[in-house]
Amino acid sequence: MTKRSTLHCLIWLIGILLFDASSTYAADEETKKEETKAKPPATHAVKAEPLRIELNLSGTFESEHTVEVSLRPKVWSKLEVKSAKDHGTLVKKGDQLLELDLEGLERAVAAAEQALAVSKLSLEEAKVGLDAQRKTTPMSVRAAERNVKNANDDLQYFLAVDRDQSIKSAERSLKGSQFALEYATEELNQLRQMYKADDLTEETEEIILKRAERSVESAQFLLESAKLRTARSLKTTIPRREVELTESTKRESLNLANTVTTLTAGLMKAEIGFEKQRIEYAQAEDARNSRAWTHQPHADGQCC
Repeated sequence: MTKRSTLHCLIWLIGILLFDASSTYAADEETKKEETKAKPPATHAVKAEPLRIELNLSGTFESEHTVEVSLRPKVWSKLEVKSAKDHGTLVKKGDQLLELDLEGLERAVAAAEQALAVSKLSLEEAKVGLDAQRKTTPMSVRAAERNVKNANDDLQYFLAVDRDQSIKSAERSLKGSQFALEYATEELNQLRQMYKADDLTEETEEIILKRAERSVESAQFLLESAKLRTARSLKTTIPRREVELTESTKRESLNLANTVTTLTAGLMKAEIGFEKQRIEYAQAEDARNSRAWTHQPHADGQCC
């Protein structure tokens, strides 16, 4: 089949389709006309009245002059709103927007005030104690140093002078008792010889001789006591005194080192403790003076 023959076939087919479509449209129009003749159109009575158009929409109206109000306390965050201005309410400068429940805050402020007062008293007490400790610490150190010096001086004096002098005194006391016994004995012997050659009565001789004999007995007793004291001084008292002085010197030296360490550390702790109390008191006072504790929001314009 040639191209021209194909074209003639297509044209013929399109013509048939158009004829069928126009026939169908004409039939539909005829049907509508018959239905219109069978049912007359509805009527409506018209009367003069305002024309109102209603439109129901959902949404939110926002003013052009709204002011955002925010409350962010720096210290106390447990705040409850008792009342608030309604959204969109017109307010002016100075109007209160919110009423807050401040009972808990007021109790906390009262407790903070009491704690601040106690902290102030403690700070003053610590300051007085620190001032006293600053003064007494050097005094205590100097006293410990004097104790060491005194103990060492006592030991050196004992070794250089007192020990030999104590030994000499003990020995001298023993000799004195020996001499006293010798004198009493010699006197008794002299009296006996003298009474044999004179004409004194026997009663007088007996009294004098008895007195001399008792002197000899006392001298003998004193000599024995002196021997015991001398032996104890040489063997016990003097060596013990040397040991006590030596140990006292060592003990005072150790006590000095301990005193310096303890007092220095104690003073440093007191300094640190006082500074800590001072900082805590300053922080508590700043918190009390902060306006964030009792701030009430105000605004000028349209609320919220």
